[in-house]
Amino acid sequence: MKYQLILTAISAAVALTACGKSETDAGKQEAAKPSLSDASKHKVEEKAKETIAAKAPRGDQSKALTDYAELDSGKQLMFLNLTLSGMPADYAAIAGNISSNYSRESDNFKKNDMLKALTPGIDQEIEAAKSRRYVYMDVSDTPLETFDFNQSAFPMKLLSSGSYRYFNDIYGYKAEFDHIGPFALLKVSDENQAREIEQLRTKYQLKARIYMFAMDVPVGSNNVRFEPMSIEIRDKQGRVLATAKP
Repeated sequence: MKYQLILTAISAAVALTACGKSETDAGKQEAAKPSLSDASKHKVEEKAKETIAAKAPRGDQSKALTDYAELDSGKQLMFLNLTLSGMPADYAAIAGNISSNYSRESDNFKKNDMLKALTPGIDQEIEAAKSRRYVYMDVSDTPLETFDFNQSAFPMKLLSSGSYRYFNDIYGYKAEFDHIGPFALLKVSDENQAREIEQLRTKYQLKARIYMFAMDVPVGSNNVRFEPMSIEIRDKQGRVLATAKP
């Protein structure tokens, strides 16, 4: 706002103090507003991510479930991330994640000696992760919603767009999921089987085992993107009650 007034130096100072916005502030605010070019750039980036995901390798449905390795730690996710991303290993950061002695050591010479000792093992783990892309994860939270009579199925709430799972040992590395559409429903045509599952569901006596394939690493991410291959619904004793497949 411009005032065409002739003011004394003191009056001018008072007026400037009372004014809430300056031309410089207004200019900064205008610059902060998202432009059409920003929106277009965001769309291009999102499209690029979708293209990369679409080109990622898919799992082999004929793979025997007995050949899947258990995934139960953030350490495993970290090494999967490192081998799939192809990025150079940050040995110091990795050592800090896998060795409490290394992370606590304050003597830099001792720390350097420890890092040299840990490096060959880190390289071995990264190499081994290349052959461990088929994994399964046990999930203890209730995996189903109430039975839907119209669809003769249980809606499954294990996987959703944007959801991820992580482990407490190294929570900076997460598992995210793609191609989850086929796992929205657990079809159960047998009424007695459906009744048993529903009864166990209401008592929080269900768990799930997710068999999945490590597809790739989203660009610039610590996550690993998985394709679900099969999901078993089990009781707390481990008995398989039903299986969902694509």
